[in-house]
Amino acid sequence: MWNKVCHVLIFLLTLAVSFPSHAQTLDRGHQLLLQYGYQIHATTSPEALFRHPDGSDQINLTTLRNAHFTGLNFSNTNWDQQMWTPPVGNYRWSRWDLESTSPGNPSYDGLTMVSVWDEQDLGDPNVVATMASRLAAIRASTPNVIGFANDAASSTTLAQIKNYMAIAQPDMLSFDYYAFLYQNTWDGGSPTAQYNHMGKYRAAALAGNNGDYSRPIPYATYVGPFKQANDYALSESQLAIQYGAAWAYGYKSLIAWRYSNEQPDDSYQSLLFNGPNDTNPTSMYYSIARLNQHTLNLGPSLLRLKSVNLQFVLGRHRVNYIFSEKNDLPEFTSEWSSASDSDPYLTGISVDNLGSKNNGLDGDILIGQFKLLAEQFDGDQYSDQLYFMITNGLTDSTGDSIATRQRVRLTFNFGSSGINSLQLLNRDTGLVDNIPLVSTGGSQYYLDWTLNGGEGDLFKYNTGALFVVPEPAGFPLFALFFLFSGMGRRRLKLNKKN
Repeated sequence: MWNKVCHVLIFLLTLAVSFPSHAQTLDRGHQLLLQYGYQIHATTSPEALFRHPDGSDQINLTTLRNAHFTGLNFSNTNWDQQMWTPPVGNYRWSRWDLESTSPGNPSYDGLTMVSVWDEQDLGDPNVVATMASRLAAIRASTPNVIGFANDAASSTTLAQIKNYMAIAQPDMLSFDYYAFLYQNTWDGGSPTAQYNHMGKYRAAALAGNNGDYSRPIPYATYVGPFKQANDYALSESQLAIQYGAAWAYGYKSLIAWRYSNEQPDDSYQSLLFNGPNDTNPTSMYYSIARLNQHTLNLGPSLLRLKSVNLQFVLGRHRVNYIFSEKNDLPEFTSEWSSASDSDPYLTGISVDNLGSKNNGLDGDILIGQFKLLAEQFDGDQYSDQLYFMITNGLTDSTGDSIATRQRVRLTFNFGSSGINSLQLLNRDTGLVDNIPLVSTGGSQYYLDWTLNGGEGDLFKYNTGALFVVPEPAGFPLFALFFLFSGMGRRRLKLNKKN
């Protein structure tokens, strides 16, 4: 037993001292996100032009932290009109639609991201030139801040995005599009338009600012826990798919618009709180808190992975109350088949709708495949390790996550590889679990996996290579804690059994 422990410790210590630096191989945006961690910011309202009558802050940072947001996104130029006390210390914040950093910033220490413009026409050369100038100013004045411009996805083409990237050199791409605001119910619960835009920005970001795919940049999207006044409010499953799809597509920062209701007559209302401010949380507040926590547990790995493929097992929807047909295939994706899949082991995917929605028909399943952003992340002993995210794409306008639950059966043929189990990054704990598979004879196995509507899980084939969490620099201390704790002893026993 102790010989094995010593061998593991020596291996991990060797990895820690032998890893070459990846700082020169990664783009600026990824370098900064690796420093700050996965970012999930909550946007304040532009109408927030007053404080409470008693002089207290509009936003309670404890309430914000309890929802597992990593920062606050100020949408008003004058932050001090929204808060008496700036978010200093270990708390992060960002600015929205800002020409450059200003003397009014509460603290450069916590400033993580700055959006230099919002929803402008990327087809206008003057707009692109202005963005380039503002982003250059951000890089010069605050070199540790991620600079980007947020885009209105519905009016921008892939060619325009790539042209903007080549000229302006953003640290990150960002867009907003609120599918469920414009159309409450989608065929088979599949928000195809949202996926179309997510695929477009993913494709551009993976190509990188130089367009040759050698240095992809991170990409972010807004999620929309809001409604127009007296209008449709999205369901829990519709909120969840904005997260689960972002994970499968490889998004690396999320911005929630909007967080709270600062005035009773706001034209848009947050779904996270009843009434003004953030003093009366709704059930949606607790839903987004859980999704944020899951994102943060997945984040250390997602930041170190690069999306290499995005496929759909297409669900179905009812037509004329009698017939059914496949959902539309989103742009920038392909329909999954064992013949076309680049995964060497996955041979089949079948779906069962366990919930009460979509007339009992199967919903979409998203399969996102990933490889390491930098091969150094898991050491020199292994290369080309394949990760995959399985996301349940079934949503419903009146369905919570349970009513849209689906079970997915994955079948595998591992040939002569010797693989007989998977590794899972547990969304609830942030720990890596070994997942046993059911043998059907020889090298063939299957896994039955149940997912709530809109949610997904990140897997890796158990090849012996380390799952990229935590980052390599933390291996020795983590290994000592892990191996000498009850958790570590339990994991060693599981590995011995497998």
